[in-house]
Amino acid sequence: HKPQRIYSNYKPGSVGDRIAQDFVAQGFSGQTPIVDDDLTTVYAVPREIDPASLKTTIEFRDGWDKREDTQRWARSPATLYAISPTARQATLRITPAALHVPEATDGIGEVGRLTITANGESQTVDIRTDQPVDVPITLRPGGQDISLALEAGNFKPTDYGTPDPRTLSFAIRSIDLLTEGR
Repeated sequence: HKPQRIYSNYKPGSVGDRIAQDFVAQGFSGQTPIVDDDLTTVYAVPREIDPASLKTTIEFRDGWDKREDTQRWARSPATLYAISPTARQATLRITPAALHVPEATDGIGEVGRLTITANGESQTVDIRTDQPVDVPITLRPGGQDISLALEAGNFKPTDYGTPDPRTLSFAIRSIDLLTEGR
């Protein structure tokens, strides 16, 4: 299916459109579509595709705000969605930008504890702003949610005297899913 301007979540240039383009480039490189019209492009599917040749991908799901200049705020728990073609070990590399610290005068501090849950396994790690932390996780084949929750929970900046009405917990500078191979 091709993205359309009338679709709310699948517009030309959207994340879904880019993922679809990557998938087609990876799975059907050099192949001519058997149907290509305004709404769909159809390729013949080979009898077998080696799952190990496909990429592992990750995307933001629930609890994330739009990216700002150097960070993206989230509410706890925030979820990521990972798709892995095979079972594999991976590393989630998280670089925090800001953390809710209830004792801070503005509600924001530099040190906290983050719980990461993937496939029923949880681990809590100490985090510090602008310091990357590597968290080993196990991915199963297919799609799965990964949850991130700051121990201090959520806050409203308005409770600390600023006009921002959002509910926030932590902000990240970057988050990467590292796997061997793809």
